[in-house]
Amino acid sequence: DRAQPLIAEALLHFAEAVHLDPTNAEYRFNFGLALLEQNKPSDAEEQFARALQLGRDDAATHYRLALALEQQRKSKEAIAQFRAALRLKSDFPEVLNRLAWILSSEPDPKLRDGDEAVKLARQACELTGNKRADCLSTLAAAYAETGRFPEAIATAQTARDAAAAAGEKAAVAEAGELLKMFQSGRPYRAPL
Repeated sequence: DRAQPLIAEALLHFAEAVHLDPTNAEYRFNFGLALLEQNKPSDAEEQFARALQLGRDDAATHYRLALALEQQRKSKEAIAQFRAALRLKSDFPEVLNRLAWILSSEPDPKLRDGDEAVKLARQACELTGNKRADCLSTLAAAYAETGRFPEAIATAQTARDAAAAAGEKAAVAEAGELLKMFQSGRPYRAPL
């Protein structure tokens, strides 16, 4: 991947910028983005949290912090950050989708809420014209969480078709796996 050396170089520049001006929230945010791209969610979490403390209180920062937390399996904290992002920008499809995914697939039953997941996933699908496989797969998982398996199956098939139309092979396979699970009457649970 040709982008990796560029990201690694950007990481060095952002680290230097933060070192020279540690109170610059924008530098912290950009450093966090580069760390997230390098699969360093713990370090990214630190930068996004610091950017928020320094006054960069916007939906994008809360969303990226939530992603960093989610990658570390800190689901409860991620949910709080996704909710904070939605308070600032209610029509943010990526946030709606990720929050709905956690609420429908989280292994901890105390963190699941299928009804809210359906509502959020539907909104994400509407905002994306019902064309994005990831949003449709999330809606299917939300339906399954609420026991609505006929709708889950139909939506997973739509997700698979949307992924195929977009040439997204991995998403086709994922939607196919979800479809099999829902056809057997089981909701999806994220691995621990």
